Amino acid sequence: MVVAESALANSYYIPLGKNKRDIGAGVLYYFDESSEKVLADIQALDAEEFQTYQKSTLNFGYTKANVWMKFTLKNPLQKRSSPYLVINYPLLDKANVYVEKRDGTFKKYVNGDLYPFSKRSISYRGFVVPLRFQSKEAKTIYLQVASSSSLLTPVSLWQRKAFFGFLAQEKMMHGLYYGCILAILAYNFFIFIFTRSKSYGTYVIFLAASALFYLAWTGVGTEYLWGESTWMTQRAFPLTGSLLALSVVVFQYFFLAIKNTMPRLNKFYYFLFLVYSTSLILAVTMPIEVIQPVCVALGVLSVVIAFAVSLYAMAKGSRPALFFTVAWSVFIGFIILGGIAASGFIDLGDDIQLLANYGSQFGSALEAILLSIGLADRINTMRRKEAKQTQKILAQAKEIEIKSEETRKSQEALIKFQEDSIEKLDQQVKERTKEIRDILEHIELGIFTFDENFVIAEEHSTHLNQLLGNQKFAGTDVRQSIFSQGNVSNDKLAMMENSFFVSFGTDVDLGWEANNGNVIHEMDVVMPDQAVKTISMEFDVILDEDTEEVNRFLVSLKDVTYLKGLESEAAEKSLENQILLEMLSNELTKTKRFIDRTVQTEKELGIYLPNIHNDDDAYAMAYRIFHTVKGNARSLGFQSIAELIHEIEDLMPKLKSKEIDKQDFDLKIQDFYKYIDRFDVLYQDKFAPLKLQSDAKSEDHDVKAFFHDYLMPGVKEISATLEKPTPDIHVNNPDGFSFGNEDLSDLFFGIFNHILRNSLDHGIEIPIERERIGKPIKGKVTVNLSEKDSCQQILIRDDGAGLNMTKLRSKMKTVPGAPPPTMEQIAELVFSSQLSTAETVSSISGRGVGMDAVRNDLRSIGGAIYIHLLITEEELTQKKLQSPEHDLKIPFEFEIVLPLGTFHANPKRLDQSS
Repeated sequence: MVVAESALANSYYIPLGKNKRDIGAGVLYYFDESSEKVLADIQALDAEEFQTYQKSTLNFGYTKANVWMKFTLKNPLQKRSSPYLVINYPLLDKANVYVEKRDGTFKKYVNGDLYPFSKRSISYRGFVVPLRFQSKEAKTIYLQVASSSSLLTPVSLWQRKAFFGFLAQEKMMHGLYYGCILAILAYNFFIFIFTRSKSYGTYVIFLAASALFYLAWTGVGTEYLWGESTWMTQRAFPLTGSLLALSVVVFQYFFLAIKNTMPRLNKFYYFLFLVYSTSLILAVTMPIEVIQPVCVALGVLSVVIAFAVSLYAMAKGSRPALFFTVAWSVFIGFIILGGIAASGFIDLGDDIQLLANYGSQFGSALEAILLSIGLADRINTMRRKEAKQTQKILAQAKEIEIKSEETRKSQEALIKFQEDSIEKLDQQVKERTKEIRDILEHIELGIFTFDENFVIAEEHSTHLNQLLGNQKFAGTDVRQSIFSQGNVSNDKLAMMENSFFVSFGTDVDLGWEANNGNVIHEMDVVMPDQAVKTISMEFDVILDEDTEEVNRFLVSLKDVTYLKGLESEAAEKSLENQILLEMLSNELTKTKRFIDRTVQTEKELGIYLPNIHNDDDAYAMAYRIFHTVKGNARSLGFQSIAELIHEIEDLMPKLKSKEIDKQDFDLKIQDFYKYIDRFDVLYQDKFAPLKLQSDAKSEDHDVKAFFHDYLMPGVKEISATLEKPTPDIHVNNPDGFSFGNEDLSDLFFGIFNHILRNSLDHGIEIPIERERIGKPIKGKVTVNLSEKDSCQQILIRDDGAGLNMTKLRSKMKTVPGAPPPTMEQIAELVFSSQLSTAETVSSISGRGVGMDAVRNDLRSIGGAIYIHLLITEEELTQKKLQSPEHDLKIPFEFEIVLPLGTFHANPKRLDQSS
């Protein structure tokens, strides 16, 4: 009886006209993500919870879920039938089959590599379940499958007789494959024993790894070798796969002679050795569901790399690469053919289908044969080269024998010529020696040589004695008689000595050129009359004529005292010109006031500096003073002073942590004092005689005009340094506040400088960021002055991003058990000494000193400064929601409160925004 192909979906008939029927399209399936459901749970599912499989071969890819499948098998015959249900994929962890019985219950057949091989119904590398059908009987079948590898589930229904025929054919094909591999392995192993060739040795390992891999992949190893070990059954595939990938890399490295033919890839192959050795270890130690896909990916990668490198080597003309490429192409071709057969999309015919079913084994065997031929060809190529080389040597020997007689006669003539030449050369040497002695006697340089023992040679210039005083140099140690006379430290002398030491007896490039960076080329020498000479030193090497290695050093000394004096004078003039230019860039009255203020700070620093290494209060006060002077200097364009103080600020933490000695720090402080004194002296010398008059209004300088005249030049300079547009500064001064004296204007010059620098550096965003959020490119700073509540008030704010509350909070010291700080308490941290939210320290800001100095300066005149957050609770909540993982920035303003009378008030001078 013939069954029509139009059978109902999800129903499969026992094959009659052919031996086997594949089960795929129409199967109902369900993903059990929990992997905990049992058959009763699956039976209780509604029909719509199942999906219908559309393709011919069941393949669910990589998934951690248990997949349940449901289909019906029918016997159309009038007699009993006993087919086999076969799941031919050995790498499934679970392949449990539930077969419906006559009473409606189900019989469970346990299969999978989670269970010992002996649990299987039929001893087969795949999973086989025997079925029994009565006449016209239909049975519902449930499959429960799971795998740590790809969840491929090729299910088919076989006639019993046909299956055993297939089984015999399969065993024959496996026998042919493993027999072929073992024969090739044994043959090449014996060649390796006799030749000790690394190519043959690694090839034997590659063959053994290939055989082990196919034992694991096909399930033959489980059937015959390790079936009772569930650990080995599960680990065999990633373990042998990693071993095979490693052996491919190692074999190709030696077979293609990567180290010699492609040296640029040498380090890359060392990296591959490390990666695949690591994967081999992880295949034993890591969870199987993690390492399984990793090993598959690495295995595919090894095939791709091996093929790409062999193509590259073949393009460069490597003959072994040709064999490797052909062998690898055959292997990959059969793998692709096997994949097409497994997909079931194309009918390949019985003969080709048989070949495709065992495509990977066929490809592996052919690959092994081709690589063996390649190895043999390589040996033959080496033999041909050796034969050619032997023939060449024999021909050369014969040629030498023919010419030996001619050579003997030529040598006799040569000896006679050499005797005559030596006599002439001796005369020339005497004449040349006399010339050299004349040069050494009259040249105005101290010239000498020394050898590997640092001994000065007999011949040296007469001027050497005049340079360093009359004394004996020949035969003395150059380190004692020459180098130690200068002001050179013992450490530098030792480093220079080591440079000479490693250069002797080596190639000039490897020795001297690579190590001459530590050689000193100038030193000061105190003469017997206490005069100080500056001596320059130049070094050159003298090579051995035979080895061309460094044999001696030639040294040339020269008195450059006069030249150094000219250089020092020129540097002094250059510094003077720089200072004068900085002075002239400002109004001279501003320069004079800055010098007077800074000279006054020297007295204050004299109180604190002696104790800053062990007194925190002295340290903080000195830091504030330096920071204020630096800000004022930068605002007036005195960059040289600002940079010098920036270096001092860098050294202060190192002094406190004892990274440097106080003596080194004091030298830098002396440089600062000398520089300020230089400013003062130049001003007194060049400009004081002009009897410049101070601005008549300086004693009653309007605050708005003060911003324009004194602060804006510094704001422009800092903006240019930060590459930001100069912000608009709006000063609202309706009461006409003005300074009553220079001391007050000097104090507020520093206060406003600190606040404006912080706004420019930390508050106002860069142009591209302001454009992004819809702000004008130019920033804005608003200053409001007023008389309020029996005091004078200044409010200062900018339109920048705001205060970084996240970073401030991270720097706050907390007490265990204490309530969380309020936003106001966090904001107050800006006034803490040496606390900053800046990522890096610049010469503009970032040291956490500015606002601390501002608060202290205001306290000195009875004032105070506060910070107010300009945000409502609703706005704050919205900001937190918008950027939970980013810095929280809140707009704010500073409030300065001063006693009445601090500023002169003139209400008639009503202000407009500037």
